[in-house]
Amino acid sequence: NVGRSTFYSHFADKEDLLLDGIDRLREFLSAAITERLAGGATCHPALAFSLPMNEHADERRALFKALVGKRSGAMVQERMHAMIAGLARSSLDNASAGPTFRHDVAAEYVAGAFFAILNWWLTHPSARSPAAVDQMFCKRQHAIHQVRRDLCPTHRTDVYICDNICIWRRRYGFDWERWR
Repeated sequence: NVGRSTFYSHFADKEDLLLDGIDRLREFLSAAITERLAGGATCHPALAFSLPMNEHADERRALFKALVGKRSGAMVQERMHAMIAGLARSSLDNASAGPTFRHDVAAEYVAGAFFAILNWWLTHPSARSPAAVDQMFCKRQHAIHQVRRDLCPTHRTDVYICDNICIWRRRYGFDWERWR
């Protein structure tokens, strides 16, 4: 039990407490992503947050349902969406020559899809484990490539070639259209 004066000496209000919790969750997920990728994760690096986030949410199902059902739920969902999109964007940026518009769109797509699946899983009775939900989500990693491909200025069918062409363009002023 924490007294009011003790609470307000650490947090300005309840929203500040929620935001602090989301910041701590981001730190936890960042460390878990690094660990998962070092362990040879088979999913796309931009999706490596999925299993640790699913496990975290599974352990706190009641809290999740309470936050989603309250008026503050929209604010929490918005902040968590931004956090997940940021983690995905960071992975995409690290995998290539830096931030791009395609990465921003792909990261938003990933965050939206992830929260739709997470919300469905946590609010519907299911015997599926966090790992099973992660596996279902990571199997859709081709969607990241499709979103990025759709936004690629070179319109290549192979996303890896497309990414490399875009990197060459930025680094060396490579003109794909003239070369083709």
